[in-house]
Amino acid sequence: MKKSIEAFNRSPWYLQVILGLVGLAVAVALAIPLSWLVEILWGYVLQLVTVVFKWISSWMPAGKLFSWKAVFDAVPKIVERLPLTLGLTIAGAFFGLILRLLKSIEYVSFIQFKPFL
Repeated sequence: MKKSIEAFNRSPWYLQVILGLVGLAVAVALAIPLSWLVEILWGYVLQLVTVVFKWISSWMPAGKLFSWKAVFDAVPKIVERLPLTLGLTIAGAFFGLILRLLKSIEYVSFIQFKPFL
């Protein structure tokens, strides 16, 4: 494993970039069927969470200053919006990775063509 990493580090930067882009394309290609599966299962998960939290909140007492029942009643609504939150988080992570990739290409090209003093 260590030798393969060393061989990868010795390869030209453009091959490393191409390999990274191929890896990203494979990850996206695998994510599409997985997103379909998650979409199918999400309805069942949401129903299960709603039933469980309604059952939990049914035996909790309501206080004057703080109500655990109100907290647990809000959980199904929070879980309902979870895919949007996770999607925004993952999209932001990919955007950051792409920006970092462009910055590393700029850095490598700057180092490669800089005259040695």
